[in-house]
Amino acid sequence: MALALPDETFRRLAAAVVLMPGAILAVWAGTPFWEALLFAGALIAGREWVAMAAPEAARAFTAIPAAATAPALFSAPAVLQGAVALGAALATGLLFRRKALGAGVLYIALPVMCLIALRRPEFGGLEIVVWLFAVVWAGDIAAWWTGRRVGGPKLAPSWSPGKTWSGLAGGLAAAGVAGAAAGAAFDAPGGAGGGFAAGVLVGGAGAAGDLFESACKRRFGVKDSGRLIPGHGGLLDRVDALLAGAAAVMLLTVCGWRWT
Repeated sequence: MALALPDETFRRLAAAVVLMPGAILAVWAGTPFWEALLFAGALIAGREWVAMAAPEAARAFTAIPAAATAPALFSAPAVLQGAVALGAALATGLLFRRKALGAGVLYIALPVMCLIALRRPEFGGLEIVVWLFAVVWAGDIAAWWTGRRVGGPKLAPSWSPGKTWSGLAGGLAAAGVAGAAAGAAFDAPGGAGGGFAAGVLVGGAGAAGDLFESACKRRFGVKDSGRLIPGHGGLLDRVDALLAGAAAVMLLTVCGWRWT
């Protein structure tokens, strides 16, 4: 007797099959494949953001988040990278008179810069990006399953009616376990305990990123950020937690957290 999967489960599995192998291969291959994947992703995400925030705006905005990441491709100092992203955001907002467009530049460009930097040896390299993938994906999947299995009070119904406190708890627990397992596997200085703590922190950031993107979609009056995966939304719908998680890992790194 064949096992019938719910439509939502099938679509999530399809998204994983489409996106995960490419991401894993690119991060394993490193430069220039990782940077090329992120640059292309920034283009797609920029297109999705402008379609939500201001579909009538000049299509030139589509390329701005990707262009803002350009200094990171050449290992420019972090201060310069941030200045370029901030300048692009301010210029976009002033040019099109839309704060949402400028915010979109920062929302996309800064985490992409973090992902580019994290793959480099001085910030942790391959291991830290794989650790990030494990934490974010485990947290996202567990939050979705727990929320639907357990249910209960809504987390933020005005922003995302489907998210629950039980889903958040399940996601954080899974992110911590994934962080501990990956930390132990990579022989990180903090071991399993440090990996668990970092996993919970990064998982929390990922959950906040997911909620933020849901709130933005609610504000813009759209259900999905795009149609990259038929019936299951756009790229931003799939990487919202990863973007926030990457920023959190970079912040922990800058604050002195030892990963390797």
